[in-house]
Formats: sequence, C-alpha cells, structure tokens
Amino acid sequence: MGAIFDATAKSLERTRRRLSGAGGAWEAVCPPELADKVRVDGLSRGVLTLRVPDSAASFELDRRLREGLEAALIAQSRAPVRRVKVVVGG
Repeated sequence: MGAIFDATAKSLERTRRRLSGAGGAWEAVCPPELADKVRVDGLSRGVLTLRVPDSAASFELDRRLREGLEAALIAQSRAPVRRVKVVVGG
C-alpha cells in the first residue's frame, strides 16, 4: 500500500507543479474584467483548459484569446502549453 500512496503522491505533485506554472501565467496575463469569470481547469498534453460559467463569458474570452491573449499566455507559462481550450459550465 505504501508504494501505491507514494506513486500517487508523486503524480499529484507533478500535476500541481504543471498547473501552478500555467495558473501563474493566467494570473499574469488575465484581463481584470475576466478574472472572476475564468478558472484554470486543467492541463493535458499541452492543452490548457479554461472554464467559464456561460456562453457570454466564453465569447469574450475567445475574442481575447484570438486578439493575442493566447500567445501571451503560452509565452508566459512555465508549463508546456501549446493551445488553449475554453469550456462552458460548472
């Protein structure tokens, strides 16, 4: 059992470090008007998932990402982010 717990703890620590790099980058480049609407949901295979509460917030975020926010986020991130995906709900 100890080996399973150790492996799980190491995996969780790697995930925390990856997300903290991407999360820190998001906090650095996030426009103030979107800060309370968007949360970093996950990072998998270079795809950073951002979650928004509704379609209006999704539209605004998508517009900002296309205007250069995505490039700024990728450049700022210490984690290996290749693209950003927006998910509505939750």
